[in-house]
Amino acid sequence: MTADATTGSVHPPLPTSTQVVVVGAGVAGLTAARQLVQQGLDVLVLEAADRVGGRVMVETSALGSAVDLGGQWIGKGHHRFESLASELGATRYQMRSPKRPLIADDDGELAPLSCAMLASNAALIALELASYLPTPDSWYTTTVQQWLARIPSARARRMLDVVLEVTCCTDSTELSFAGLLKLIRYQGGLATMMKSSGGAQDSLLVEGAGALANRMAKELADRVVLGSAVAAIAHTNEGLEPSTRASNVVS
Repeated sequence: MTADATTGSVHPPLPTSTQVVVVGAGVAGLTAARQLVQQGLDVLVLEAADRVGGRVMVETSALGSAVDLGGQWIGKGHHRFESLASELGATRYQMRSPKRPLIADDDGELAPLSCAMLASNAALIALELASYLPTPDSWYTTTVQQWLARIPSARARRMLDVVLEVTCCTDSTELSFAGLLKLIRYQGGLATMMKSSGGAQDSLLVEGAGALANRMAKELADRVVLGSAVAAIAHTNEGLEPSTRASNVVS
């Protein structure tokens, strides 16, 4: 019995040897395996879960459209992702980018010159400037939420909390202030992180980012084995021997 690369068969029999074992069938693992196979190597991909993709996952809606439930955006500088999507025949489309986005909460639309918007803009400018300064040790133990608590506007705090959580893809209680500043610096500034056209949310794939993982797994076929968590890797005279729940493989 072999494992289906998209639906997953739990604990199928494994080959006794292979040249390369890739641990994990996320996008990185599948891309590596695909390139190695193209170079003529014998490759086996071991995945603990019952599906491929890792942090990308696509489902089909009731209307028949693809909906990404994980990583999905093609942003500025994602040249390898763009190239992979093109190779696998996926269709890219740009996000709609209005000149001035509508910003609203339970109390209605926030006017550009409202106190909450002015306080929010001042806080974002302060973040941008702080990202280029030396980082004090205390900022590593200060969460983003604790920093937000210092802003003297409940409405501004709430809006910034949502904006930063969406932008950083994490809860404000789980990201340090120093970590946020590093993200801002490494990604070329808040403007790039937050905008769509030419920014971090530039475009999407019609088929969903998760479809790329599924298509790579289909290419690799029975080289991808699901339901096989690697528990340990031992050094032997023959090479490396990963131990899984199902059996052992000698690489």
